[in-house]
Amino acid sequence: MVGTDQYSTAQWGALASLVKALLAKYPGVPVVGHRDLSPDLNGDGTVEPSEWTKTCPGFTVAAWLAAGMKPQAKNTLAS
Repeated sequence: MVGTDQYSTAQWGALASLVKALLAKYPGVPVVGHRDLSPDLNGDGTVEPSEWTKTCPGFTVAAWLAAGMKPQAKNTLAS
């Protein structure tokens, strides 16, 4: 995804298709956003917003996955 907070419906669809294809090929592999790979600076086991070295993709990937990979309204560009 190119951008940090809002994406077109086409981008959301492409992301969902790609993630589904990758999970079919590599089942069980964790799906995370760029910011989720930031270091856990305080060592508490959770990467908190204050520890993010990047803010992209601008939405919580785990919540998007749990919601069935549907576009998130607040992160979707107006048509």
